Parts: sequence; structure tokens; C-alpha cells
Amino acid sequence: MVSVSVMVVIFGSLAVSGQERGGAQATLPQILPILEQRLAQQPDHAETWRLVGKARQGQGDQEGALAALGRALELDPENAAAHHDLAHVLDALGRRDEAAYHFRRVLEIAPGCSYAETIPSWARLPVENVAPAGFEVTRLDGSEIGSEQRRRDGSGVPDMATSRRSSFFFESGVQYNTNPTLTPITQELFSSGAASWQAFANPDWEYRLFDNDTWRNGPHLRGYFAVNEGPYAEFNLASYQGGYFGEHSWDSDAVTYVSRAEYGYTLDRLGGSEFGDRHTITLSEGLIWPSGSQTTIYYSTHWSDFADDGVDPAVDSLDGWTNSVGICHSVAVGQRLLESVSIGSDVEIADIEGADYAYNGVSLYSDATIPLTTRLSFHLEGGWGYRDYHRFTGSPSRDETVWRAGARAKYAVLEWWSVSAVFNYDRFDADNADFRADRWLAGVVTTIVK
Repeated sequence: MVSVSVMVVIFGSLAVSGQERGGAQATLPQILPILEQRLAQQPDHAETWRLVGKARQGQGDQEGALAALGRALELDPENAAAHHDLAHVLDALGRRDEAAYHFRRVLEIAPGCSYAETIPSWARLPVENVAPAGFEVTRLDGSEIGSEQRRRDGSGVPDMATSRRSSFFFESGVQYNTNPTLTPITQELFSSGAASWQAFANPDWEYRLFDNDTWRNGPHLRGYFAVNEGPYAEFNLASYQGGYFGEHSWDSDAVTYVSRAEYGYTLDRLGGSEFGDRHTITLSEGLIWPSGSQTTIYYSTHWSDFADDGVDPAVDSLDGWTNSVGICHSVAVGQRLLESVSIGSDVEIADIEGADYAYNGVSLYSDATIPLTTRLSFHLEGGWGYRDYHRFTGSPSRDETVWRAGARAKYAVLEWWSVSAVFNYDRFDADNADFRADRWLAGVVTTIVK
């Protein structure tokens, strides 16, 4: 009761002073001495520390406000108002990724409060905005490159770069896979007759050796490892991926541009034996709009070399160059039942040595994130593609329509850790029955994003 009465007296005196001087701004020189006197009596009073932070922010002392609001949250970690005020200070200091964290804490602690209604749309996007192909091993509708580059570009926003040099993504889980023959360098889906439960792990790490306000470069390492049931141990997968990237970002007319060049090498092994390898170069241009929406334009070229070239390499080999160009756009909707929507398109030319596997393709893909609660969200995705195998030597034609559908129900245990139930379906549909194939995936996945 003493605490409440003192705060009432403080605000009562400030209100009178404000009226006499024509507004709240005139009271700022007086509010700090009163509040600091209060802290001398009760140094562990979280709400007073919060008010000190607001007063310092109003005077333009952002660093002082940061210290005071940080102390308020040390004393009361569930103080939604303190999280809200600290988020605004961090945003003013150019530390938007940290600001987004505190804005989202407001939504978790008090989703119905007035503070929650003022949170900007960019802060409502999850940290794990776009995930690379993880539990799916690879995507065959053209969306993998676009989704990966969109996620990379989002981590390259300058104010994010100031707070950390490394980024880490780790996905693991258990799933039922009706076609465990796919590897990250696979471009075709074949009927395998195999179906197995499998445990998998997918680490992804990137480190910025050089990092300033506009330029960044460094190595990235990634892997995919899957263990199948005993009868299908020959399809146990170990994929080792590494490379180097460089990127440059700048602002123009409130839009942030992120230009990125990246080289990657992938070595895939199945059942302990080498399956193939790939060299990839990807160039992308990301645009992050003031609303939090994001556009990514990319070009990728890769050379694949498979260990098995078939009976007649001129017909059966999968070796060769593949070139892709595409664009994808993600809209930060920020509504109660629709957080974000993305759509993309990709054109692919596979100049493969084996005549039966060279194709020209086009694809469309989309996804949407639906927040059900502050921690539970539902992610839907789908894709369509068409491949023209213009050099195919057999009959009937093996031109294919490629379909993909997926869903993920994700529960955010912590800001950086989530658990999901996942489902995915891929289908290659062709007039030639020898080349029809599909794959079902279903399981439980845990994801860590740091």
C-alpha cells in the first residue's frame, strides 16, 4: 500500500506540474529526481526502474533508458510494459532483432493488453521465418533455393548483424518416410519400394569472420544425417555441406537491400558409400520493406557428379549443370489469424549429360503461417511444377507435373526452441508409368534457432 500511495503522489504532482507548464514534456526535468529518490528508498522496485527508463528515453538518453529498463526486467521478467518500453528503445538504437524479441514477449505475457495492439507488424514475424529443407531432405518443386535465400537474406539485415556474428539452425526428429532414397543433391524422385521409420539430424551453422555495418563474409557448414530401420540401412544418409559467403547491405528510401554471393560444396553418402557431390554458386538480392515484407531475387548454378552413371552414360547419367532463376515474396500480414504469406516462382534448366534426365522446368509455390495462440502456429505450404524432358529417348513421353503439399503444427517452447508435428507429400506425375513416383513424410521435429 505504501508503494502504491507514493506512486500516486508522484503522478499527481507530475500531472499538476505538466498542466502548469503546458504538457508532459515540461515535467521531464523533474520526474527523474523524484523517481531516483524513490529508488534510494526501494532499489528493487521494478516499476520505478521502468518509469526511470521512460523518463530517460523522453530526454533522449537511450543508453540510460536501456540500463534502467534492463534492470526493471531483471527484477520482474514478466512485466509486459517494461518489455514494450525496452523494445522501443532497442529499435531506436538500431537493434531490431532484439526489439522484436521483447515485442513478442509482450504478446506472450499479455496478448490482450493495449501494448499488444501497438506492436509493429515486422515484430510479429517469428525468428524462424523461413526454414530450409530440413526434414524433407530436399524440395523438388523449385522452392528450396528461394526459401533458403529468403531465410539467409532475413538474417543479413544490418541492425541484426550488429548483435551477433553467428547463426545456428538445428533440426532433428523421428519420421516415417515412404521413399528414403532422396539425398540433398537429388533432382529426381524414383519409386523405391522402400518405406522406413528414420531418425534424422540437420545442423546448419554460419559465422561472419568479417562483419561491419554493411559488409559481411564467412564460412557456413551444414549437414543432413538419417538412420533408417535395419532392412533399409543401405539408404542411411550422411550429407556434408560447406562453403563461403559474402554479402553487402544498404538502405535506400526506407528499403534495406541485401546482396549475397555464396559458394557451396555438398558430398552425399548412402549406406557408407559415396553417392555423389555438387558444387553450387548462388547470387541473390534481398529487399526488406518497411512493413517487414521481404522480396528475394536469385540465380543459382550447380554442377552435380553422381558415382553411378548407369549402363549408358549418354542416356542414363545424372551428371551435369543446372541453372535456376527465381523470385519469391513474403508479406508480413501481422493479423490475428494470418501472420505471413509467401509466394514464389522458379525457372530451371537442367543440362544433364544423360538424355533421359535433361529438362526445362517451371514451378510455383506458396506458404502461409497461421498463429493459433502466442506459442502455437500452423504452417501450410504447397507447390506445383512442370518439367519438359525434351531429350527423352523412350516412349511415351516422361514430361512430368510435380506436386508438393505440406503442413506443420509448431509449438514454441521457448523463443529459440520449438517442437512440431509435420507432414509432407511429393508426387511426380507422368504419362510414362516408369517415371511416376511419390513420397509421404510424417513425424515429430524439434527445431533450435540461435
